Amino acid sequence: MFIFRRVESARILLHYADGLSIPKIAELLSTTVPTVNRCVDKTLELGPLAALDEEKRSGRPPEVTPEAKAWVFSLACQKP
Repeated sequence: MFIFRRVESARILLHYADGLSIPKIAELLSTTVPTVNRCVDKTLELGPLAALDEEKRSGRPPEVTPEAKAWVFSLACQKP
């Protein structure tokens, strides 16, 4: 999903640089006006390279610890 969002943001910025209006960009890319607005606002605030990068999202922390993942992985690699 990350690649798709980055490509979509790049397309938005290219159309915006060409002088297209925000509603026209949303129509061309089959997305919403708020999505285009967020991308353009982020670019104007942070710069184009930062606008293409994903920000860390909030959310519930993972429930499975790295140690537990390593244990399951080691079990999976053992012969029965």
